Amino acid sequence: MPSAEARLVGYLTEILRDYEACRAKEDIKCADASEARFRALLNDDTAAAMIQVMPPDFAGTFFGDLALRWWASKDRAAAAEWMASHPTDSPVAAVALTHDWALQDPKTLNAYVDTLPPGPWKHNLLKSAGEETLVADRLAETLAFLDKISGNDSRRDELYEWTATKWAIKDPTAATEWAAKAADGAQREKLLAAVVVGYANSEPDAAAQLAINMIASKEQLLPAVNSVGRIWASRDALSAGNWVQQMDAGEPRASAMRGLLQIWAFSDFERARAWQEGIGDAQLRVEAAAVLAQLKRQIDSGTGPAPLVGP
Repeated sequence: MPSAEARLVGYLTEILRDYEACRAKEDIKCADASEARFRALLNDDTAAAMIQVMPPDFAGTFFGDLALRWWASKDRAAAAEWMASHPTDSPVAAVALTHDWALQDPKTLNAYVDTLPPGPWKHNLLKSAGEETLVADRLAETLAFLDKISGNDSRRDELYEWTATKWAIKDPTAATEWAAKAADGAQREKLLAAVVVGYANSEPDAAAQLAINMIASKEQLLPAVNSVGRIWASRDALSAGNWVQQMDAGEPRASAMRGLLQIWAFSDFERARAWQEGIGDAQLRVEAAAVLAQLKRQIDSGTGPAPLVGP
């Protein structure tokens, strides 16, 4: 007679096979029935058993996520210890284990990841914790987790930028000082551009000056001033327009103008056009007219605001 462990593995394998077959056929009713069978099996005892008896990649599946979350919610220490001895490359499993852990007990989570050897399991746990604390606006804890991620990681860098933006909304001075200390020049400019976006929500004129003074690369400067134009236009389009007109001619001014008009034209096209017609600088007036013509076509077609192409 098969053991209880073998029976559980066999039953779970059957449910997983049926579930995937239903999804392949795009049969939602069938997939829901397979999910219901699994949920009926899930409880305090079986959740841990499922993770322990199934192959390691099970923890990264939809059902494995449910089981690991359940186990972690009941006995986080045991689940963490098991996963440390049976790590997986799956980000899904990392999210399942860290769910609420980073918020409820970040100190213990930090201690746990410090015991782990370098590798995908540790890497994904830190990113998951960083994401969760970022959403909760606990930025110091976000940085503590992200700073432990070694090597190149585009998602980590993206989370740094979101942290910079959220921090700048609260404390632009501190956020700017932090971003300016980044050792890598390219990363420093990305972080400063992210600070500009957050800063523009409270003081767009100061944010614009920060962008001009501290961001050297066009790759980061142009979208930064474009964002300032868009954010400022949503609050005080006329003041944003005055700022644009005071800028030196060049690509940053053109990008800021596009950001301004991309918002202003959809909220009050006639006032935006009146502003454009009153621009003293002939080059800027012609550039703004071309942008408004493109936006008018979008408005008339009902497509709504969209990124513009060209300088």
